[in-house]
Order: sequence, then C-alpha cells, then structure tokens
Amino acid sequence: MRKFSVLIVLVLLINSCYKESAYDKDSPGVNEVILNAWTARKDIYASGSDTTLVFVQLPVEAKDAAAIVSFKTNSGQFIETTKSEAQATATLSIVNGESLKIAKVTYQASKSADSINIDVKVSGYQRTIILNLKPVLADSLRIIPSALSIRPDFFSEINIIASLKSINGSVTPGQFVSLTVLDTMNLPKGSFRLRNDRSNDNGECNFIYTVAPDTSYRGRLMIRVLANANNSQLKDSINIFVAK
Repeated sequence: MRKFSVLIVLVLLINSCYKESAYDKDSPGVNEVILNAWTARKDIYASGSDTTLVFVQLPVEAKDAAAIVSFKTNSGQFIETTKSEAQATATLSIVNGESLKIAKVTYQASKSADSINIDVKVSGYQRTIILNLKPVLADSLRIIPSALSIRPDFFSEINIIASLKSINGSVTPGQFVSLTVLDTMNLPKGSFRLRNDRSNDNGECNFIYTVAPDTSYRGRLMIRVLANANNSQLKDSINIFVAK
C-alpha cells in the first residue's frame, strides 16, 4: 500500500513538472505582438465598391517575419490582391509626432449586408476586426418598358424593368418592388409570364407582361411601381396603350 502511494505521488510530480516546463512564461501574448487593429470606418455600404483602410499596429522593434501581417476576410476582398486574403509589411510612420509601426491594406465590401470579420495574423498570433456592412437602399426608382404599346392578344408581350438607384453605389440585391398594371377604372389588368420582384445585382427587377386573358380591352394602361427605402416610399408610373 505504501509503495502504491509513493507511485501516485511520483506520477503527480512528473505531470506537474511537465505542465510547468511546457508553459513558457516569457512567450508574448497576442496584445504584445499585435498592439492594435482597426478600420478607418466602422460602417461601410454593402455596395460592392465601398472601401475602408485596415490598419495594424506592431511594436516598433518588430522586423523580418514579425513585421509581416496577413489579412483574411470572410466576405468581400482586398484591393491590393482582389482576393479575400492579402499581406502587408509594417513600416514606420509618424503619427502626432510619434513613431508607430503600421501595416495597412484597403478592404472592399461585397454586396451582402451583414457583419463580417477581418482576421489579422502575425507570427501565429491573431486578432479579429468586426465590420458592419450596411445595406444600400434605393433613393430613386424608374420604370423602363420595352414598348409603349401592346396588342390585345396572348402573343404580344412587353418587358418591364423597375430600376433602383442610389447615390451610395449599387443597390444591395434583394430589395422588393411592387408592380401593378391598372386600367382606366384603376383595376388590375393583364397577367405576368415573369415576375422577378426582388432586385438583382444590377438593382433591377424584371417583368414580362401581357394583356391576356382579357383580349377585348382597348385603351390606356398605367404601369405603377412602389418600393420602400430609408423610411420612405419610392414611386414611379408610366402609361402604355392597348391597340390593334
């Protein structure tokens, strides 16, 4: 029993010594290797073109491999590589009279409105920047029909495009547009062979319209579109005519 107790004590001592030797008290923490990481802007637009600078500050004495910063994002790309990964070497910069070692790249947003990550890594140490991509909502809406007249039969069709635009760049895809075609009594008229009422990458919704099944109707039709944006409603309308 005594020998067994001694054996347990020896095993515990060996195990504790192993753990202590495996832990290097002098190895730096991530905050000592990567002093700071940030973006010039916290919120940018998910326009596919909006950009922001990404900065990483390293210790002034960092050199060689310890001065190379790897960048990786889960959405969008970096201008320098046109890919989701990039590298930059930190160099000395004078900021407010102080010498700082800074690496920087330019991040370009995707068209997906979401919170995204930018991981920065130096010598195996990593920090993550979280960036918010805001949706680009339309501030103008326009109807573009392929023709201003249509015949009253099953074979006559017109293509209708509802085009969304924004001063902040390409409109974020997936925005809803309501399109109706009304007769002179303000009643819906005709039918759609195609109704894509969510905007695509070009900010467009596409519709294919025919007067059928009411082939007896003649006269004016009003195409009307509505879309919500920035707590307001965008509208546009245009008249077309049904005639033989």
